Amino acid sequence: MSKPMQPQKPYSIYHTLLAFDIDLAEIEGLDAARLINDSRKLAKQDIFCAVVGTEQDGRQYIDQAIASGAALVLAQCQHEQQHGKLISRKHADKTVFIVQFYQLDIHLFALAKGYYQSPQDSMTMIGITGTNGKTSTSQIIAKLMGSCQKSCAVIGTTGAGKLDALQPLENTTPGATQLHQLLSEFSQQNISHVAMEVSSHALEQGRLTAELIDIAVFTNLSHDHLDYHQTMDNYAEAKRRLFTCGAGQIAVVNGDDSYAKRWLRNWPQEQRVIVFGRDHQITQYPAHVYAGDIAHNANGVEFLLSTHLGKSRVKSALIGDFN
Repeated sequence: MSKPMQPQKPYSIYHTLLAFDIDLAEIEGLDAARLINDSRKLAKQDIFCAVVGTEQDGRQYIDQAIASGAALVLAQCQHEQQHGKLISRKHADKTVFIVQFYQLDIHLFALAKGYYQSPQDSMTMIGITGTNGKTSTSQIIAKLMGSCQKSCAVIGTTGAGKLDALQPLENTTPGATQLHQLLSEFSQQNISHVAMEVSSHALEQGRLTAELIDIAVFTNLSHDHLDYHQTMDNYAEAKRRLFTCGAGQIAVVNGDDSYAKRWLRNWPQEQRVIVFGRDHQITQYPAHVYAGDIAHNANGVEFLLSTHLGKSRVKSALIGDFN
C-alpha cells in the first residue's frame, strides 16, 4: 500500500479557511507558521486554535497566546451566526485578529488536514488500538519495515519519529494539529510508513478519524479507562471507531478477543479483515494468521505460523503467549 511521495508546505491560512466559509480578505500580510491548540507550545507567528475541550476551554488562553506572538486566533463560538466574525485585539504595537469558528472542536482535524495539505496521503498509515500491546506492536512493525528497506516512523507512548530519534509526546495519540504537523515533517523526510498507537480517548474525542488509517490493527480489550468510558461496552465501541468498514482500509483483528469475536460475526463484507490468534477456529476466516504448536523455552518461544498464504516455523526472543 505504498503511496507516492509528495512533500508539501502548509497552505496559506487564507486558502485553508475559505473551505470553512471564512474569508480573511480584510486581513493583509498574514504570515502564519503552525496550527497550535496548546498555548504552552505557541511560538511567534503560530495560529492558536482556542478549542472548547472536554477538560479545558482554550478560549481562556487567548490573551496568553496573543502575548506569546500568535499571528491569528481561531476561537470556537457557541452560535452558528457568529461563524467567520472577526474581533481585533491590540497588543503592543500590532493588531491580532480573533476569528470566530463554529464547532471548531469538530472541524479541527479537517482544518489541520487541509492546512498541512493531507500529508498522510504520501504514506501508509498503520493504526494500532487495544488495551495492551500497542507500543510493542508499533515498534515491531517499524523494525520489520526497516528490514524490508521501508522507512517507518512511530507515534505513541515512547514518542514520535524514527525509532533511533524519537521526540517526546505528552499523549499516546497527539491532537489533530500536532499530529498533522508531525505527518507533514515525516512526509518531507520521505518516510513511507507510520505505525501509530491510537488511544480510545483520541477516537472518542475525534482527535483522529478512521479515514486517516490505511491498516487498522486491534490487539485486545481488558478492563482499563473505565473512569472515562464508564462501561466496557462504551470502551469497546470507542476502539471500534478505528475501523472504517469500507474497502479502502485493511483490518487486522485479534480473533481470540471476546469483543473482536462479536465484531467478526457481523463484519462488513466491504472491508478486508485479517484475523490472527492462537485459537484454531480463526483458520475458518479467508485471511488468517494462526500460531499453533507453541513451545516456550528460556530463549523465548517457537511456534508454527499458519496463514492463508502458507506456513512457516518461527523462533522469537519475545517471551509469553501474548507475544
